[in-house]
Amino acid sequence: MSDNLVIGGATFTGVTGIKATDTSDNVVTFMSGGYTASDWLDKTKPTGGAVLTYNGTDAPPTIARRTGTFSIVMPNCTSLSSDQQFAAACSGLTGVTAPNLTTIQPTYAFAYTTSWTGAAFFPKATISGNAFRGSRVSVAVFYRVANANSSAFQDDTNLQKVDQLSGYGFGATAFSGCTALKTVVLRSTTLVALSNINHFNKTPFASGKAGGTLYVPQDLISSYQSATNWSTILGYGSGEQNQILPIEGSIYETQYADGTPIPTT
Repeated sequence: MSDNLVIGGATFTGVTGIKATDTSDNVVTFMSGGYTASDWLDKTKPTGGAVLTYNGTDAPPTIARRTGTFSIVMPNCTSLSSDQQFAAACSGLTGVTAPNLTTIQPTYAFAYTTSWTGAAFFPKATISGNAFRGSRVSVAVFYRVANANSSAFQDDTNLQKVDQLSGYGFGATAFSGCTALKTVVLRSTTLVALSNINHFNKTPFASGKAGGTLYVPQDLISSYQSATNWSTILGYGSGEQNQILPIEGSIYETQYADGTPIPTT
């Protein structure tokens, strides 16, 4: 095989598995549609850092529990399969680039991906329940965590920053157990409701603790200070306080929490 393998649509129609035996391959590209392969690469391939590129717009095949170190690039993909474990328990998955993904539908899409220690940058995506549960994502930038879904990032003990771009609330226990979560940026120009303080259980934002910083638009600071449940976890009137600061004038005015510049046009 060559170093870079490109596989066209319909090449593997009816095939139930794909095996790449040359471990020198470090880029494998799949074109759109026309196959039913269960794996992009053999799950046991001892790769040292493959890049799996999927150029289709439709949902790619599931690769749950694949071993080896790899990352995924999906520049055109807008949604994932409804399969509950799209890339769950891929212990060597180091990251996913999918700037046009609008929904992460699988319930455990990237759960327990313990090598993914960088940012999860999905600026258009709705995050489903348990999607990143038990992962090691350090920064999450997303459109929203749907109210109906729960535990989206639960027990991600490496998660340090969250940047939510919409005005939707959080699912139940969305960030519970995220013990390193100290920064939350809420960009909505209307108050984001917090239906239960347990959404931030065992984080620095938990009731009675201090150490978290919430960034919101300047005009909404007083609203968050008095809002149901936000007023509790922010600690106003109960001694130690978590901070609430304006986005304006902070580093988050010009860049997302992962350091990506915010487009000006």
